[in-house]
Amino acid sequence: MKSVDKFRGNLCYNHSAMYIRVNKQKNKDGSIRQYLQICRTYRVGNKVRQETLYHLGRLEHLLEDGSLDTLIEGLAKFSERYFERIHNQAKTSVTVKWTKEFGPVYLFRKIWDKLGLGRLLKKLMDDAEIASQYDEAIFAMVLNRLMDPGSKYRIFKQWVDTIYAEGLSEVQLQHYYRALDFLEERKEQIEMQLYGNLTDLISLDVDIVFYDTTSSYFEGEEADEEIAKRGFSKDHRPDRKQVLIGLLMTKQGIPIGHQVFPGNMHDTKTFGIVIEDMKKRYPIDKVILVGDRGMVSEENLDQIKELGMEYIVGVKLRKSKKAQELLSIRGPYKQVRKNLKVKSKQIDGDTYVLCFNPDAEERDRLTRENVLEK
Repeated sequence: MKSVDKFRGNLCYNHSAMYIRVNKQKNKDGSIRQYLQICRTYRVGNKVRQETLYHLGRLEHLLEDGSLDTLIEGLAKFSERYFERIHNQAKTSVTVKWTKEFGPVYLFRKIWDKLGLGRLLKKLMDDAEIASQYDEAIFAMVLNRLMDPGSKYRIFKQWVDTIYAEGLSEVQLQHYYRALDFLEERKEQIEMQLYGNLTDLISLDVDIVFYDTTSSYFEGEEADEEIAKRGFSKDHRPDRKQVLIGLLMTKQGIPIGHQVFPGNMHDTKTFGIVIEDMKKRYPIDKVILVGDRGMVSEENLDQIKELGMEYIVGVKLRKSKKAQELLSIRGPYKQVRKNLKVKSKQIDGDTYVLCFNPDAEERDRLTRENVLEK
């Protein structure tokens, strides 16, 4: 009965008291098997009696399948004393002073250092003390865009307190705004150096360059009048002044340059500017420019040819007389995919490819019928 007394603890003999008992039994090979039982003690006259109320089962089986934990958790819900004791133990053993996110900061810091961005920014800054603060401010702003995008004021007032990153406590609000001016002044140098670093790290291929534009609108009335203009809004906010942003990317999806244009400039106008800039900045022997129908005009195509570049572009059939010549070509289409047939022809040194998509034809037919019905 020693094992019984060990698990029994203090018992109240004035009333019936329940407790857990471990019943140990010896096997023939000398090993011990243990059973859990729910028991109670009660008085009969001056004598204390014991009674087994329920056999819970073999202890090792209860532990293996998690039944014991489930039972304890279920019973604990009805015990205020149990929760109070656990709460008091937690207060005495653990004190939480603050919680901050560390994982994303650690990972991004590794990428930042691998790309040499910190060294590059400090190299471009004359003042060593300012360089450190600007470097950390730029690091924080880029990380914030990845984790929880917000304004520069919000980054300074709230967000930096939610992450664990050394050096940000010394950065003042003015450093965030002044760092943006620095980035704008050194944009081409930073992009060129970053392009070189990426080429060394991942063998960056720039034989095919993708270019597209997007728009970003302003809130408030203090936007720069020279560049903030009302134009075609890709954010669906024609009521706001905006800027147009053009981005160059490799076929791996790595950005290698960007330009900011007035918000009322048409996409096709930005194309030629970007081409000339890219040829000046990057030591590229051959570039194939890929553009959709919204990016290309006859003027742009002439400019691309003058620069000696190759291209794959979409053209609007209604606005291109050369492309319309394909409609007169006799003979069947060549099936290249289940939903794509093509015809091609050399016209003035260019290869024009006429594409036919049966699925798109059906969608256009239904749209046309709906319009005519209305």
